[in-house]
Parts: sequence; C-alpha cells; structure tokens
Amino acid sequence: MEKRGDRKRAAGDAPPDKLLLLVDGDCAMCRGITRFAAKRDRRDRLRFAALDSPIGRERVSRLGLSLPPAGSFVLICGAAAWTRSEAAMRTLAALDPPWPAVAAALRLVPAKLRDAAYDAVAARRHRLAGLTRASQCPAVPDERVRRRLLDAAGWHEQEAGVEGDVHRGEERTW
Repeated sequence: MEKRGDRKRAAGDAPPDKLLLLVDGDCAMCRGITRFAAKRDRRDRLRFAALDSPIGRERVSRLGLSLPPAGSFVLICGAAAWTRSEAAMRTLAALDPPWPAVAAALRLVPAKLRDAAYDAVAARRHRLAGLTRASQCPAVPDERVRRRLLDAAGWHEQEAGVEGDVHRGEERTW
C-alpha cells in the first residue's frame, strides 16, 4: 500500500508547495498579473511560463486541459490544475495577505458568475491592456519574474532578460 509520503514525483512535477502559473506571454494584462503575483509572493511559491512555451504546451497537454477560445491562465500544482476564475482565486490565495482574504470573499460569488466575469475580461483583454511586443511592453518582467520564469519562450528574449538569466525548464525541473 502506497503511503502519502512514499509517492515519487515524475520528472518535471512541482513540489507540493510550488505552483506554476501559465499565462499568455503576448498579453500585457497577463504579464502585469504575473508581476503583481511575483511581487506579493514572499514565500516564493509561484513559478511562471507562457502558455505557448514548450513547458506550457507540455503541461497543458499532459493534464488534458481544454482551454477556452478567449484564452485563460492556468494554475498548476502537481497533477492538479485550475483555469479561469478558479485559477485566479487560487493564485490570490497563494499570495501574501490581504489577498487570501480577497480570494475567500470571491468564493462567495457563484462559480458561473465568476467565470462569466472572467470570460468577459479575457475576451477583451487585448483591447483593454493591448497586445504588445517586446519593444512596446509596459510590463517587462523585473527580477522577481525573471528568476521564476521556467522558460523564456513566449516572453520574448528582450523582455525576459539576458538569456542566461532565464531558467529553462530542462535545467530547472520541479
């Protein structure tokens, strides 16, 4: 009989206290959310990658996720994954106070309403925040984000920083 602590992680699985947030690397709003989360995660639990990076595509495929056409961000912890408003709430819950309380308050809103609001913003996010490229990006990753990027793909080298500063998934598995 397998005990809880005896289970070995597959290569590339996150330790139980680490979370992987996959976002649209071309979306200034998504990158802004990434910077917001990195700044408020003093416990250093979050890691980031673009959905269209090799790591992002591999994780989405491995978990068998189907993402909404308007886009999504995905929060992954080990073999568990959440999208849309659930991913947003769980991300907030992982941050420093007062954000876990905000997540708890959002739980009071029915999931259908939360997801409808999430979908409305997701469908308009490029217009709201702008679809930007490296030369235009107002949310260029700072050091907090660069050291937590698992793959520079999807973040554009100019935005991610010097190639050696970005942690490649194959060099930094978890």
